[in-house]
Amino acid sequence: MSEAVNPTLEDLREIPEAAWLWDGVRGRIVWANKAGISYFGGDSLFDLVDRPFDFQEPGVENIAALARRLKRGQVENALLHFPSAGHNVPVSCRCMVHALSDGRPGLLAVASGMAAVSDVSTESLAQAFDLLPSAAAFMGKEGALHRLNAAALLLFGAGQRISLAALLDTAEASADLLTRLELAGTVSVIRTIPARIGPREVRITLRRLTTDSASPAYAMVLIDDVTDRRALERGAAMLTAPLPRAGEAAPPSNPNRQNKPQRSRRLLRQRRNRSSAAA
Repeated sequence: MSEAVNPTLEDLREIPEAAWLWDGVRGRIVWANKAGISYFGGDSLFDLVDRPFDFQEPGVENIAALARRLKRGQVENALLHFPSAGHNVPVSCRCMVHALSDGRPGLLAVASGMAAVSDVSTESLAQAFDLLPSAAAFMGKEGALHRLNAAALLLFGAGQRISLAALLDTAEASADLLTRLELAGTVSVIRTIPARIGPREVRITLRRLTTDSASPAYAMVLIDDVTDRRALERGAAMLTAPLPRAGEAAPPSNPNRQNKPQRSRRLLRQRRNRSSAAA
């Protein structure tokens, strides 16, 4: 790796160490080299640009803090830990400010190798997985779910914890997502699925962790409940709907109610006509 204090993205494109450019405010990756894409199980940069991160994930939380604290020209070594990517050990990175495409300051993180952190035990990593705020599980290649964290256990009933097909309540949707996962390495969709508290809109992200098809941790499943946010979005869209222009009548809220007087007058005329004819 170049020893330049502020390497360019071109300097980092082909190096063996992983490198990422983060938008710390949004908690998103906007650029990565090949090693950086592979670290998160992606096949292309698009997989990482679309990848949702939780601000409470240790690595993302650290990135956001560094983005707020570091000044241009400063370099700081940091341990970044991303359990959602399936890595049990944090990665040591050199972090520095780098401009984003819109001119805002971003954070460039360049890995210097996987850190052997003795004080991070397997037990504590398992506990961190269980305490993730979003529902998460490990999944085999055929869709069997093997370990669910506490949030997933609260969200889904016992019958849904068996497989991806049971969770989605449809084998066809499960087969489609598994096929897309095999082809792309990362899949993220929004679906309405049954839950213990009723139907919920969730973002389901599948991320392949290994090429070992026999591994019970072939992929990670992340499930974010977006029901309330989507409801707010729909409400905001209704509030911002255009009002009728001057001179235009507003659409009737109940056409049947508006036409009732007209029908009454028509019936009255028909009765009068019949009475006149009878006379």
